Amino acid sequence: MKRLLILLSFMFVVGLSMVCAQNTKQPIAIYTVLGGHEYYYYDLKINSLSQMKQIVRDDSEALAQMRWASVDNGFRYAFDFIGGFAIGYELAMLITGNNALKLHYAVPIVVGAGSFAIAYLFSRLADNRMAKGARIYNGNLGKTSYGEPVQLDFGLVPGGIGLTLSF
Repeated sequence: MKRLLILLSFMFVVGLSMVCAQNTKQPIAIYTVLGGHEYYYYDLKINSLSQMKQIVRDDSEALAQMRWASVDNGFRYAFDFIGGFAIGYELAMLITGNNALKLHYAVPIVVGAGSFAIAYLFSRLADNRMAKGARIYNGNLGKTSYGEPVQLDFGLVPGGIGLTLSF
């Protein structure tokens, strides 16, 4: 009987350790670099917003931040295109000699530079939202759907003192 109790206790502890070992989610490592952040998951660099969305797809709060970062990236691409077209067209005209450098020809270049500045602001906003989403994801690891962390402790049970699993 004593051996059976020891065997059952051992199986319970091993079974519990295997349940904890099934958690395959790792935190996203966030490193601040010049001009933004770098993100790593399982020591692999995350190169795009779609990869980040794929990683955090189970966490609705973090996914909402990633979706807003996608919107910001869309605005960034639009302003980059406008700025690149304005500056590129005017520079092409100046290089080919189709118009002389006059004040009213410099206006599109200034508008293009301003458009690049706005695109940079949207880029920073998207990067900050991605970092916020990654922090939310990291903060929610190990929690249940009710927002409480899973805890294994010794505590009072109906028969005395025993292991309690809180979730």
